Amino acid sequence: MDIKTTTSRQTNVNVSAKAKVGFALWSSSVRVDVSHNRKFGKEVQGTNRLFTRLAPVPPPERIAPILTVVDNRPDGGA
Repeated sequence: MDIKTTTSRQTNVNVSAKAKVGFALWSSSVRVDVSHNRKFGKEVQGTNRLFTRLAPVPPPERIAPILTVVDNRPDGGA
């Protein structure tokens, strides 16, 4: 049996900055967007192999017919 497990990660980062200036005052802002993705995968494969060996055996006694031989010929006859 083969089992294959995969994991992948992805990270996205977006950064933006703004600045404002006016009358001896200034302001700034920084925006950061971060996203994380993890993906898991599993794949399973299996194969079987069966070996058999056939050997002849006599049939059980309860299945084998019972034979009774009746010889009605006279002694010494052909």
